[in-house]
Amino acid sequence: MHSPTDSAANNVRKQLEQKYMLYLKRLCGVPSTTSHAVILAELNMCSLKHFWWQQTIDFWDALASAPASCLHKLVLIDNLQDAFLHGVHNFSWSVCHCLCSFGYHLPTQVQSIPIIDVNTVTAGLEHQASLSWSNLSSNPRTAPTRNAKLCTWHNWFRPFNTSNPYFLLPVSGKRMKRFLRFRL
Repeated sequence: MHSPTDSAANNVRKQLEQKYMLYLKRLCGVPSTTSHAVILAELNMCSLKHFWWQQTIDFWDALASAPASCLHKLVLIDNLQDAFLHGVHNFSWSVCHCLCSFGYHLPTQVQSIPIIDVNTVTAGLEHQASLSWSNLSSNPRTAPTRNAKLCTWHNWFRPFNTSNPYFLLPVSGKRMKRFLRFRL
């Protein structure tokens, strides 16, 4: 069971993600109805959720490898004990619960902080992000209405060479916005 603060935090996160995506769409000069997945793929960016997980894992792993006398490490170990032994919904519980949604399970030992494998979590995040591209029709005419634009962009406009992105070309902002409006 989630506490009221969990749902409040989720609402704040969702609002931040929506504002982030709206900002990116305005920056590109495209309609607010443009798919989030298309914007992120077009700009070769990760979602805020992906960024937040990278920061969380870096923080967690830094504490896991800190000296045993480090106060912050001791607090996290106590936090882990509360989560695993007493079922307290705290930071450690949230991290473990969310990692389980990616299929990543932390050992339930509470004497030390387990290191989180960044590559496994990143693969889980990328898999979740790729779900918006799965089961796309190859023809936009046969795709459901909400997926027709996504299908069109994926099949004909998706950038294949991400090592040399076109948006780094020396063109004016006005022309780049026009180009992005055409592509998206």
